[in-house]
Amino acid sequence: MRRLLIPLAIIAALVAAAVWVVPSGAEIARVLLVVVCAVAVLVCVIIAARIPPRADAKMYSVEKQLMVEIKDVVVDERGLGCKAILLGAMRKTVYIRPGDLWNLLSMIKPGIVMAVLKTLLVSPANREQPTKK
Repeated sequence: MRRLLIPLAIIAALVAAAVWVVPSGAEIARVLLVVVCAVAVLVCVIIAARIPPRADAKMYSVEKQLMVEIKDVVVDERGLGCKAILLGAMRKTVYIRPGDLWNLLSMIKPGIVMAVLKTLLVSPANREQPTKK
C-alpha cells in the first residue's frame, strides 16, 4: 500500500493545482479532464503494483488440460510473436501479421476490456490456478 502513496500524492497535487488555477466556471471541463486522467493513472498504478513476477502464461481447455504454454512474447523483423509449447510437446514461435492484429483488436469488445480490468484488479492471492489432470 505504501507504493501507492507517492502516486496518490502526485494525483492529489495535480487536481489541487488544476482547481486552484481555474478562474471561472468555463474551465470546469479542464478540471474534469485532469480528474479523469488522474483516475486513469491511479488504475494503472494499482494494476502495475499487482503484476506478479515473470512467469509462463498457460491456456487450458474446458476440460482443464494444458493446451498452450506461452514462454515469451517477442518482436522482430517478422512481427509480433509468441514463443510457446503447444499441447505439451511442440515448441513453436507463432507470429501474427499486422493486418491480422487489427482483426484481432476488432474482436475486443468493451465487455472484454472491463472483464480483463476486473481480473487484473483482483488480489493475486485470490486468483485461481487451474490444475493439470
